[in-house]
Amino acid sequence: AVGTVVVHLAFPDLPTGYTIHARSQYWSNSVRMAADHPVLGRGPNTFALEGARYRTLEEAVDLGRLTADEPHSVLLAFSANAGLVGALGFLALAAWVLTMGFSLDRSDVLGGAFFGAAIAYLVQSLVSIDQLSLRGALWVAVAGLAVSARRRDESHSVASGKSKLLPRGAAYLVAVGTIALAVSTSLNFIRADHLLERGFALMERDSVDAALVSFEQASGLRDEPQYRRTRIEVLGWVALEDPESRLPLIAEMETEGSYLDGLPDPRGIFALARNYHYWGSFSPHADARAIELFRKGLALDRYNLFAR
Repeated sequence: AVGTVVVHLAFPDLPTGYTIHARSQYWSNSVRMAADHPVLGRGPNTFALEGARYRTLEEAVDLGRLTADEPHSVLLAFSANAGLVGALGFLALAAWVLTMGFSLDRSDVLGGAFFGAAIAYLVQSLVSIDQLSLRGALWVAVAGLAVSARRRDESHSVASGKSKLLPRGAAYLVAVGTIALAVSTSLNFIRADHLLERGFALMERDSVDAALVSFEQASGLRDEPQYRRTRIEVLGWVALEDPESRLPLIAEMETEGSYLDGLPDPRGIFALARNYHYWGSFSPHADARAIELFRKGLALDRYNLFAR
């Protein structure tokens, strides 16, 4: 898969599928972003917010107004977000995994399973995004490898007296704690996704109040721009269709959109701008506010043809 994307970057005129073409664009954007901030990067997960600044007109034409939260390569994401420091840290972890894995005893089946899980993560990370559930799976595998390495060192040790290694109980406690944290976090994320889908289903059945509660619960479990954007859009739709509740819904939408004051999220800005644009028929200041927001968003994503 990596080779396919690289070949497409080298020979862009060759026919290819949509996902390969999109990834080649995202990779190019992340490299340009990393080049601007080579040592420490731009900040944690900032590709989701500022990656659009680095896309080309060709990408805007090919991919439309959609942009990616991640460059679909974990190493490139670290390079763009955390610079050389982050990229080297990720490579150091990969090197540790390989060193520990290849030094395991052949009879250590459980350690081999953890090693395989870590390798699976590293391979998929070359061409995929880094969801928290995947990162949790990586740390579970790393914890398992660490415990296996500890047991190997214990069995090979010829020293007498107390071991200087981490006590067995503490090692297992770390592994169990890591697994529990990963499972808990993943379940919260799954619950948030379920609430989001439930909210859309309730909207289709005209159960507006229940849908708004579901969207609010989802954003409470995953306080991320993606969920805030969705809630902004839904509040705008409901306000457009429900004149009686319009004013409080608009106020609630503006409160939800206040995160944009400190977070340059172009898609959130455009979502807010679209709502104001749709409200032009009943709000005297809506059109002016929409134009202001569209201009603000275009300063971050200048080739967004929809916004233009």
